[in-house]
Amino acid sequence: AELLELLVANKILDINLKLRVVSQVLWKKHVMENATSSHTGSSSGAMLASVISGRQIISSGSGLSMVFGISDRLESGSISTRGRVDENTPVSMLPPMIVTYRLAGVDGEATEDIVEVSDLDDPDAPPDTGTSDEEYEMKMEKEFGITRLIAKHRGVTVLLRSIESYIGTIIKRIRRDDVGKRIGQQGREVTTKNPSKATFLKSPPCPALMLLRYCARLADNRKKMLKSHAPTILLRLLLDVLNSIDKGSSKKIGTLQQSENLPSLSTNENSDTSPNSNNSNKEEATAAPTSEISQQMPNSSNKHLPIGNNPTADALQELIETLSSEISVENEKKGEETKRVEEDLVSDGENMCESTLPILLSSLRSTSLSLPLRKVIAKLLPFLTYGQIAQSRALASHFIRHINIDELGANCSKKTVDGDDNGIVLMQTFVEAAIHLPPVAICDTLRAELIRQGFVINIKTFILREVPSTPPPWSPALFPKVNGLQGDASTNKTERQSSEKRWREYYGRRGLQMSFRILIGLCANHFNTQTLIADNDSPESGEENDVPLLMACHWIESTSDNNSADIDTNGLGILAETLLDALQQNNEPVKDKISSLRKNTRDRKKQIAEERRNKTLVGMGAFSHLTGVGTGISNSNPNTNSSNASGQNSNRTNMFSTITNVFSSRRRTTANANAVPKQTEASKPAWMLELEAMEDEKGLTCAVCQEGRTLQPTELLGLYAYMKKIVIASNRGGDRISIDGTVLLHFLPHSLPDSLSGSPIEGNWFVPAKSALEAMKKMSRGTTGMSSVTSSVSSSRPCNFISSVTAGNAIHCSCHARARTADRNHSKAPKSEWEGASLRNSRVSCNVILPLVSTQTSEVPVMSVETALADHQSAVTNLLGVRPKSMLWNTLHDVRLLILRMSYGEALNIDCGGGSLSSNTALIFHMLFMADVFVRDAEHDTPETVQHARELSSALLVTSKILEADDYESESSSALRLSQGFADASPMAALCCILFYNTTNDDKSHSNKGRNNNVTVNSPLQKRRWNLHKNAFLCGLIRCAGRRYALGIHSSGCESTRRNVTGRRLRSTSFSDWELPDKNNIPSGTSRRSLILNRGTKTVDGYAKMLRPMITMFTILDCLSELFSLNMDDESIEKSVERLVEVVQSCQSAPNIRSLMNQAKINLDDDKILYEIEAGIKTV
Repeated sequence: AELLELLVANKILDINLKLRVVSQVLWKKHVMENATSSHTGSSSGAMLASVISGRQIISSGSGLSMVFGISDRLESGSISTRGRVDENTPVSMLPPMIVTYRLAGVDGEATEDIVEVSDLDDPDAPPDTGTSDEEYEMKMEKEFGITRLIAKHRGVTVLLRSIESYIGTIIKRIRRDDVGKRIGQQGREVTTKNPSKATFLKSPPCPALMLLRYCARLADNRKKMLKSHAPTILLRLLLDVLNSIDKGSSKKIGTLQQSENLPSLSTNENSDTSPNSNNSNKEEATAAPTSEISQQMPNSSNKHLPIGNNPTADALQELIETLSSEISVENEKKGEETKRVEEDLVSDGENMCESTLPILLSSLRSTSLSLPLRKVIAKLLPFLTYGQIAQSRALASHFIRHINIDELGANCSKKTVDGDDNGIVLMQTFVEAAIHLPPVAICDTLRAELIRQGFVINIKTFILREVPSTPPPWSPALFPKVNGLQGDASTNKTERQSSEKRWREYYGRRGLQMSFRILIGLCANHFNTQTLIADNDSPESGEENDVPLLMACHWIESTSDNNSADIDTNGLGILAETLLDALQQNNEPVKDKISSLRKNTRDRKKQIAEERRNKTLVGMGAFSHLTGVGTGISNSNPNTNSSNASGQNSNRTNMFSTITNVFSSRRRTTANANAVPKQTEASKPAWMLELEAMEDEKGLTCAVCQEGRTLQPTELLGLYAYMKKIVIASNRGGDRISIDGTVLLHFLPHSLPDSLSGSPIEGNWFVPAKSALEAMKKMSRGTTGMSSVTSSVSSSRPCNFISSVTAGNAIHCSCHARARTADRNHSKAPKSEWEGASLRNSRVSCNVILPLVSTQTSEVPVMSVETALADHQSAVTNLLGVRPKSMLWNTLHDVRLLILRMSYGEALNIDCGGGSLSSNTALIFHMLFMADVFVRDAEHDTPETVQHARELSSALLVTSKILEADDYESESSSALRLSQGFADASPMAALCCILFYNTTNDDKSHSNKGRNNNVTVNSPLQKRRWNLHKNAFLCGLIRCAGRRYALGIHSSGCESTRRNVTGRRLRSTSFSDWELPDKNNIPSGTSRRSLILNRGTKTVDGYAKMLRPMITMFTILDCLSELFSLNMDDESIEKSVERLVEVVQSCQSAPNIRSLMNQAKINLDDDKILYEIEAGIKTV
């Protein structure tokens, strides 16, 4: 195969290309290019002629050509060869593909282009969600980078003017032919074809429009288009195009002259429309052609022409949607460049405020729109205000003018009095715009104007109109408890029926669903709108409404259909619930109000359930003598059993007297409600008393027996987890001795600089760190790695790690053992251990049980704990292929990698097909508890390992002071290795600091910081080491970010190549999109000297992508330090996990680096951050 070259369309194919992709992309493009021209003299034309003649093997120069898939299609006559091939032509209609096989190098060096796998996109492939923004932009830059030359200076404005001129000319021709046709027939309607329109419907978009589409592929060009207000102009042109080709309008000829002059672009570079052109465009001509479109679409009876029937309209719509999305993205970015763009938009858009939007709305009014296009325009309208107050005010006034609240939900086909339904079309368009108003800042100006002009109040008043003053009577939980009554307070049947009638009429009101949807769209992430809607004041002046909107919505969301009273909620329940959820989003005052309402209802439901439960227990107690337990009710009537023991009549008497006693007992119980508690205790059966005495299970429960630490305190729980082996090269951030601080400890100077000598730093940090180093050197295994520590050569030797994830499902180790035996011995469908375990793990793959060992497992037998830890260690050994030297370090590396994966926003569920951020955040706490157990074991076996881990944070803190000292020789080779160790060990040092020093005060002497003191403290202390010196750890993490950036590391190194065989939707990266790095950023693989020299005028924002993971890691560690202690129970772990998940999600959704730094509460100045970044880069 290496000796052969395959050619298709005169291009050499890569041997790895798929034949289907080549046929769908390369061959189809070749046929399209040669379909309209004659190639009989060329080799391609000769081959195609041979194909049509039926030959399947053709001689072509020095090669032999084969024709694929021809015989059956020749017989059916389905081959398309004459000018009918376009992008919509199916592959089955194409001529058979000709592939030429040629010996490589026979006629010298090949001159044809080579097509690689990356050059052809598979049209049938699913969308690649893993492609990063950088890769996509690089691909677009490679293909469309030349368009930057076109968009320079006034290029975008010139293109827009050219498009406008072309479309204006075409529309004039269409109207001219239509008017001439009418005049020629003396104004009579005839079915004559409009030649200009017919040509325009089939013609491709003009070259300027195609060129503008290509320019829009690049982000920089899209910014220039936004600066020129291209979306507004293009939308207006789209409406004019649709208006000109619409077949349904039949306006008078006299209105034609009102729209002869189309609005044109101003000569100003950044302005689209001249203010003087407003008057000539306020009324658009709506004269439409007659029936030529009907001739092209004979089966269509709809008056609205689908937008896909005209290439120009399709291209305009595609451009508008692309640019509207860019407006939203640009508004979320808060960088300096974006601020300048927004300032330009405001300054350049003042002339647009009074002219462009009215012209656009005039075109919208005069155009008959189909439903899909109306939704598209409704989605785009808010973005076309560009966040400007004047345009937002004008658009808000149109909302007030065109949306008739009393007609919400009316029949869309209803026409106005004069027979024109464009008023309803406009109303529906604005309603769609309000419903789908995006929760982005650019639309907040429009929301503020809608509040100011009273639109929100009007909608709120409409919803509260005729709302009943009492809750629905068939929902007893909404009524308070009155005089011990259970259920609603409407005991009167007439009053209940009256209330049901009022609610039936309210639910049947027209327009309520639409009003709820409008409020949901308007209040999304807008504090002022949420507060206004949630305000308890009456929205109507002069009329007081006793029911606030929040209360009414809560009643509606808590109520279902009442079939007995023939009441249908018409879907208002889910709408009211959605509105309440939208109101409380990022609004704490409103959230407190809604939470209070819902909590009162939940408490009332619990009271009703308790009352029903007690009533049921009383009834069960009445039958207790039948089972032989409890007090016999036969004692209440001693004559019952005094009749004859034999005979049918005596038995019947016994039975009826028993039943009589039962019902009399119930009546007595009901009559004496106040005496129920005392009688209930005496009448309850023994099994009921025992059941009530049992405690409710809290925390994690076993997936098999559904019991946890409360009911089974002597059984050890474990988490189903999935472990995988991670291989990272030493020169790609995987150097184990550098990560665990061995390099850092080894290159500490023999003595402190003079400026630090004799300070508390020496006794608290330097001396313990040097003691840990001496202990490591004395270890028999420790001396074997000293040669690699002293070596300064960067090695590519791989290092093996373990990375664990979980879906959060727990199981007793004993229950797992029994289930494993049952799975293996199943007679019909035996399963392996982990195959059955995955079923119990919610069908999530797992291969190990992580023992949940902590101070909460004190009642578990020691043998069970040792067995579970030994099984876990065996699983790790089997996966790594070698027994870990230290399970403590293995666990700490596992935790570090898990936090690093969260910091990079990587998908944690891609390995095992399941598991959420919450479950894996809880895994951090459980693995730290297990690390503490390994610390206790290692203190007896290898105390040097424990001393190394405990004093790693001391080494990092003293190193930070040494590197900052003015009298330290920072240019020596030892200083460089010390800085390298400082950067690499900072994540592990921070983790060890939280594990060992989170519950001790660091302001005390070092001798009082024993680990045994940690056990007596239940929560982190205020003066813990992390809290006092977090800036030192932050500097280390920033330096680590610079080093990883210089090494070209852009991920945690735990990327999985495993396919998603579960078929589930996997969680993609959670990072919000940020601005791409500048082109002056330093690429990976560059030498250290060039890395330093290329810094130039770099700012913190320029290093945003590089800083993002480590700043996120710092925020996670800071929150973990506030929450972690060794005495946490399951409930405190659950609360801590919720808090930590909120922090992680907040960091991942931060719009830019400044927002992320504010969330992390970083108080370092930019110069210090840039210094640490540069110091990290220098270590490479």
